[in-house]
Amino acid sequence: MFLEGRHQFGFLTGETVRPPPGDALERLWKGEDSLIRSMLINSMEPQIGKPLLYAATTKDLWDTTQTLYSKRQNASQLYTLRKQVHNCKQGTLDVTTYFNKLSLLWQELDLCIETIWNTPNDGTQYAKLKEVDRVYDFLAGLNPKFDTICGRILRQRPLPSLMKVCFEVRLEEDCTNAMGVLTTLTIDSAAFSARSSNHDSDKNNGKSIPVCEHYKKQWHTKDQCWKLHGRPSGGKKRSSNEKQNSGHAYISETTPTSTSQSTSPTASQTKTPTLDAIA
Repeated sequence: MFLEGRHQFGFLTGETVRPPPGDALERLWKGEDSLIRSMLINSMEPQIGKPLLYAATTKDLWDTTQTLYSKRQNASQLYTLRKQVHNCKQGTLDVTTYFNKLSLLWQELDLCIETIWNTPNDGTQYAKLKEVDRVYDFLAGLNPKFDTICGRILRQRPLPSLMKVCFEVRLEEDCTNAMGVLTTLTIDSAAFSARSSNHDSDKNNGKSIPVCEHYKKQWHTKDQCWKLHGRPSGGKKRSSNEKQNSGHAYISETTPTSTSQSTSPTASQTKTPTLDAIA
Protein backbone atom coordinates (compact mmCIF):
# COMPACT_ATOMS: atom_id res chain seq x y z
CA MET A 1 0.00 0.00 0.00
CA PHE A 2 2.86 2.35 0.79
CA LEU A 3 4.37 1.93 -2.68
CA GLU A 4 1.02 2.32 -4.40
CA GLY A 5 0.34 5.46 -2.39
CA ARG A 6 3.62 6.95 -3.61
CA HIS A 7 3.05 5.71 -7.18
CA GLN A 8 6.14 3.49 -6.93
CA PHE A 9 4.58 0.03 -7.28
CA GLY A 10 5.74 0.00 -10.90
CA PHE A 11 9.32 -0.52 -9.69
CA LEU A 12 8.28 -4.01 -8.49
CA THR A 13 6.40 -4.98 -11.63
CA GLY A 14 8.78 -3.37 -14.11
CA GLU A 15 6.17 -0.90 -15.37
CA THR A 16 8.37 2.00 -14.26
CA VAL A 17 11.08 1.57 -16.88
CA ARG A 18 14.64 2.71 -16.26
CA PRO A 19 15.52 5.76 -18.40
CA PRO A 20 18.25 5.37 -21.01
CA PRO A 21 21.85 5.93 -19.86
CA GLY A 22 22.77 9.60 -19.83
CA ASP A 23 19.15 10.69 -19.44
CA ALA A 24 18.57 13.41 -16.85
CA LEU A 25 15.93 11.25 -15.11
CA GLU A 26 18.19 8.18 -14.77
CA ARG A 27 19.80 9.45 -11.59
CA LEU A 28 16.39 10.09 -10.02
CA TRP A 29 15.17 6.61 -11.02
CA LYS A 30 18.26 4.92 -9.53
CA GLY A 31 17.79 6.81 -6.26
CA GLU A 32 14.15 5.76 -5.92
CA ASP A 33 14.92 2.17 -6.91
CA SER A 34 17.68 1.89 -4.29
CA LEU A 35 15.40 3.36 -1.62
CA ILE A 36 12.65 0.80 -2.37
CA ARG A 37 15.14 -2.09 -2.37
CA SER A 38 16.54 -1.13 1.04
CA MET A 39 13.02 -0.75 2.45
CA LEU A 40 12.00 -4.21 1.21
CA ILE A 41 15.14 -5.91 2.54
CA ASN A 42 14.77 -4.27 5.96
CA SER A 43 11.19 -5.56 6.17
CA MET A 44 12.30 -9.18 5.59
CA GLU A 45 13.67 -11.76 7.99
CA PRO A 46 17.50 -11.49 8.09
CA GLN A 47 18.05 -14.97 6.66
CA ILE A 48 15.83 -14.05 3.70
CA GLY A 49 16.92 -10.46 3.13
CA LYS A 50 20.71 -10.82 3.28
CA PRO A 51 21.07 -12.91 0.10
CA LEU A 52 19.10 -10.24 -1.77
CA LEU A 53 21.37 -7.32 -0.87
CA TYR A 54 23.10 -7.39 -4.24
CA ALA A 55 20.00 -7.58 -6.44
CA ALA A 56 20.49 -5.26 -9.41
CA THR A 57 17.03 -3.67 -9.33
CA THR A 58 13.85 -3.75 -7.29
CA LYS A 59 12.19 -5.91 -9.94
CA ASP A 60 15.03 -8.47 -9.76
CA LEU A 61 14.68 -8.59 -5.98
CA TRP A 62 10.92 -9.01 -6.18
CA ASP A 63 11.03 -11.71 -8.86
CA THR A 64 13.57 -13.73 -6.86
CA THR A 65 11.50 -13.45 -3.69
CA GLN A 66 8.34 -14.58 -5.47
CA THR A 67 10.09 -17.55 -7.03
CA LEU A 68 11.57 -18.75 -3.74
CA TYR A 69 8.86 -17.97 -1.23
CA SER A 70 5.56 -17.53 -3.03
CA LYS A 71 2.65 -19.53 -1.54
CA ARG A 72 0.52 -19.37 -4.65
CA GLN A 73 -0.77 -22.75 -5.80
CA ASN A 74 1.05 -24.36 -2.86
CA ALA A 75 -1.18 -27.37 -2.18
CA SER A 76 0.23 -28.03 1.29
CA GLN A 77 -0.26 -24.42 2.35
CA LEU A 78 -3.78 -24.33 0.93
CA TYR A 79 -4.69 -27.54 2.77
CA THR A 80 -3.33 -26.15 6.06
CA LEU A 81 -5.25 -22.90 5.72
CA ARG A 82 -8.53 -24.59 4.80
CA LYS A 83 -8.14 -26.93 7.76
CA GLN A 84 -7.54 -23.94 10.07
CA VAL A 85 -10.69 -22.26 8.76
CA HIS A 86 -12.71 -25.44 9.28
CA ASN A 87 -11.44 -25.85 12.86
CA CYS A 88 -11.77 -22.18 13.81
CA LYS A 89 -14.39 -21.87 16.57
CA GLN A 90 -15.55 -18.97 18.69
CA GLY A 91 -14.95 -20.62 22.06
CA THR A 92 -14.21 -17.96 24.69
CA LEU A 93 -13.74 -15.19 22.09
CA ASP A 94 -16.27 -12.43 21.56
CA VAL A 95 -17.91 -12.22 18.13
CA THR A 96 -15.70 -9.41 16.82
CA THR A 97 -12.43 -11.13 17.76
CA TYR A 98 -13.65 -14.43 16.32
CA PHE A 99 -14.64 -12.75 13.02
CA ASN A 100 -11.28 -10.97 12.73
CA LYS A 101 -9.45 -14.25 13.33
CA LEU A 102 -11.38 -15.87 10.48
CA SER A 103 -10.80 -12.86 8.23
CA LEU A 104 -7.02 -13.20 8.52
CA LEU A 105 -7.24 -16.85 7.44
CA TRP A 106 -9.47 -15.91 4.49
CA GLN A 107 -6.99 -13.25 3.38
CA GLU A 108 -4.14 -15.77 3.44
CA LEU A 109 -6.25 -18.12 1.33
CA ASP A 110 -6.84 -15.37 -1.22
CA LEU A 111 -3.09 -14.77 -1.48
CA CYS A 112 -2.47 -18.46 -2.13
CA ILE A 113 -5.02 -18.74 -4.93
CA GLU A 114 -4.34 -17.12 -8.29
CA THR A 115 -7.29 -17.06 -10.64
CA ILE A 116 -7.53 -15.75 -14.19
CA TRP A 117 -11.03 -15.03 -15.55
CA ASN A 118 -12.08 -15.01 -19.16
CA THR A 119 -14.81 -12.45 -18.52
CA PRO A 120 -15.47 -9.99 -15.69
CA ASN A 121 -18.79 -11.71 -14.97
CA ASP A 122 -16.95 -14.91 -14.04
CA GLY A 123 -14.99 -13.06 -11.37
CA THR A 124 -18.12 -11.40 -9.99
CA GLN A 125 -19.96 -14.72 -9.77
CA TYR A 126 -17.00 -16.38 -8.07
CA ALA A 127 -16.80 -13.57 -5.50
CA LYS A 128 -20.47 -14.08 -4.61
CA LEU A 129 -20.05 -17.84 -4.18
CA LYS A 130 -16.93 -17.29 -2.07
CA GLU A 131 -18.80 -14.88 0.22
CA VAL A 132 -21.62 -17.39 0.75
CA ASP A 133 -19.08 -20.05 1.74
CA ARG A 134 -17.57 -17.65 4.26
CA VAL A 135 -20.96 -16.90 5.76
CA TYR A 136 -21.32 -20.64 6.38
CA ASP A 137 -17.80 -20.80 7.87
CA PHE A 138 -18.60 -17.92 10.24
CA LEU A 139 -21.97 -19.27 11.41
CA ALA A 140 -20.65 -22.83 11.84
CA GLY A 141 -18.00 -21.71 14.32
CA LEU A 142 -20.31 -19.70 16.59
CA ASN A 143 -21.21 -20.91 20.07
CA PRO A 144 -24.53 -22.81 20.51
CA LYS A 145 -26.17 -19.81 22.21
CA PHE A 146 -26.36 -18.15 18.77
CA ASP A 147 -28.30 -21.02 17.17
CA THR A 148 -31.51 -18.96 17.13
CA ILE A 149 -30.02 -16.01 15.24
CA CYS A 150 -28.18 -18.43 12.89
CA GLY A 151 -31.47 -20.10 11.97
CA ARG A 152 -33.08 -16.72 11.36
CA ILE A 153 -30.24 -15.70 9.04
CA LEU A 154 -30.24 -18.97 7.08
CA ARG A 155 -33.98 -18.62 6.40
CA GLN A 156 -33.49 -15.30 4.61
CA ARG A 157 -33.61 -15.23 0.80
CA PRO A 158 -31.26 -14.13 -0.57
CA LEU A 159 -28.65 -14.82 2.09
CA PRO A 160 -27.33 -11.56 3.62
CA SER A 161 -23.79 -10.39 2.94
CA LEU A 162 -20.96 -11.45 5.23
CA MET A 163 -20.71 -8.01 6.83
CA LYS A 164 -24.47 -7.88 7.45
CA VAL A 165 -24.40 -11.34 9.06
CA CYS A 166 -21.55 -10.33 11.36
CA PHE A 167 -23.44 -7.16 12.31
CA GLU A 168 -26.62 -9.07 13.21
CA VAL A 169 -24.73 -11.60 15.32
CA ARG A 170 -22.94 -8.80 17.16
CA LEU A 171 -26.30 -7.17 17.94
CA GLU A 172 -27.54 -10.49 19.31
CA GLU A 173 -24.41 -10.76 21.46
CA ASP A 174 -24.91 -7.25 22.87
CA CYS A 175 -28.56 -7.99 23.66
CA THR A 176 -27.70 -11.31 25.33
CA ASN A 177 -25.00 -9.70 27.46
CA ALA A 178 -27.34 -6.90 28.52
CA MET A 179 -30.10 -9.33 29.49
CA GLY A 180 -27.59 -11.44 31.39
CA VAL A 181 -26.58 -8.44 33.50
CA LEU A 182 -30.22 -7.60 34.28
CA THR A 183 -30.97 -11.20 35.25
CA THR A 184 -27.96 -11.28 37.57
CA LEU A 185 -29.06 -8.05 39.24
CA THR A 186 -32.60 -9.40 39.72
CA ILE A 187 -31.33 -12.63 41.29
CA ASP A 188 -28.98 -10.75 43.60
CA SER A 189 -31.79 -8.41 44.67
CA ALA A 190 -34.13 -11.32 45.40
CA ALA A 191 -31.44 -13.12 47.38
CA PHE A 192 -30.75 -9.98 49.41
CA SER A 193 -34.46 -9.54 50.17
CA ALA A 194 -34.73 -13.17 51.26
CA ARG A 195 -31.75 -12.82 53.58
CA SER A 196 -33.19 -9.63 55.08
CA SER A 197 -36.55 -11.31 55.65
CA ASN A 198 -34.92 -14.32 57.30
CA HIS A 199 -32.84 -12.03 59.50
CA ASP A 200 -35.92 -10.15 60.73
CA SER A 201 -37.72 -13.42 61.34
CA ASP A 202 -34.80 -14.76 63.38
CA LYS A 203 -34.73 -11.60 65.50
CA ASN A 204 -38.37 -12.17 66.39
CA ASN A 205 -37.83 -15.85 67.31
CA GLY A 206 -39.39 -17.05 64.09
CA LYS A 207 -42.60 -15.01 64.50
CA SER A 208 -43.71 -12.42 62.00
CA ILE A 209 -43.34 -8.82 63.18
CA PRO A 210 -46.72 -7.04 63.60
CA VAL A 211 -47.13 -3.82 61.62
CA CYS A 212 -49.66 -1.03 62.20
CA GLU A 213 -51.71 -0.72 59.01
CA HIS A 214 -52.44 2.95 59.76
CA TYR A 215 -48.98 4.37 60.61
CA LYS A 216 -46.91 1.62 58.97
CA LYS A 217 -44.83 1.09 62.11
CA GLN A 218 -43.69 -2.20 63.56
CA TRP A 219 -44.30 -3.97 66.86
CA HIS A 220 -48.01 -3.21 67.20
CA THR A 221 -51.20 -3.61 65.20
CA LYS A 222 -53.87 -1.11 64.28
CA ASP A 223 -56.11 -2.40 67.10
CA GLN A 224 -53.36 -1.72 69.63
CA CYS A 225 -52.32 1.71 68.29
CA TRP A 226 -52.35 4.35 71.04
CA LYS A 227 -52.57 7.20 68.51
CA LEU A 228 -55.89 5.84 67.28
CA HIS A 229 -57.40 4.45 70.49
CA GLY A 230 -55.71 6.47 73.21
CA ARG A 231 -53.20 5.45 75.80
CA PRO A 232 -54.49 3.02 78.43
CA SER A 233 -54.05 3.87 82.08
CA GLY A 234 -50.73 2.68 83.36
CA GLY A 235 -49.52 1.90 79.82
CA LYS A 236 -45.89 2.24 78.87
CA LYS A 237 -43.61 1.43 75.96
CA ARG A 238 -41.99 -1.91 76.20
CA SER A 239 -38.25 -2.38 76.26
CA SER A 240 -36.41 -3.69 73.22
CA ASN A 241 -36.03 -7.12 74.86
CA GLU A 242 -39.77 -7.32 75.43
CA LYS A 243 -40.42 -6.38 71.82
CA GLN A 244 -38.37 -9.32 70.64
CA ASN A 245 -40.26 -11.74 72.86
CA SER A 246 -43.76 -10.58 71.98
CA GLY A 247 -45.75 -9.38 69.00
CA HIS A 248 -47.22 -6.39 70.92
CA ALA A 249 -45.67 -2.95 71.15
CA TYR A 250 -47.44 -1.74 74.31
CA ILE A 251 -48.82 -3.26 77.55
CA SER A 252 -50.84 -1.95 80.47
CA GLU A 253 -49.72 -2.20 84.06
CA THR A 254 -52.39 -3.67 86.31
CA THR A 255 -52.30 -4.76 89.93
CA PRO A 256 -52.57 -8.52 90.17
CA THR A 257 -55.53 -9.81 92.14
CA SER A 258 -55.61 -13.00 94.10
CA THR A 259 -58.03 -15.55 92.73
CA SER A 260 -58.25 -17.40 95.99
CA GLN A 261 -57.54 -16.58 99.63
CA SER A 262 -55.48 -18.80 101.84
CA THR A 263 -57.57 -20.95 104.20
CA SER A 264 -54.74 -21.58 106.63
CA PRO A 265 -54.52 -18.99 109.42
CA THR A 266 -51.49 -16.80 109.69
CA ALA A 267 -49.52 -16.25 112.82
CA SER A 268 -51.34 -12.96 113.53
CA GLN A 269 -54.74 -14.54 113.04
CA THR A 270 -54.19 -17.52 115.43
CA LYS A 271 -55.39 -16.82 118.98
CA THR A 272 -52.87 -17.82 121.61
CA PRO A 273 -54.38 -18.96 124.97
CA THR A 274 -53.63 -16.66 127.92
CA LEU A 275 -52.74 -17.59 131.50
CA ASP A 276 -56.12 -16.33 132.73
CA ALA A 277 -57.95 -18.69 130.43
CA ILE A 278 -55.87 -21.61 131.64
CA ALA A 279 -56.49 -20.67 135.19
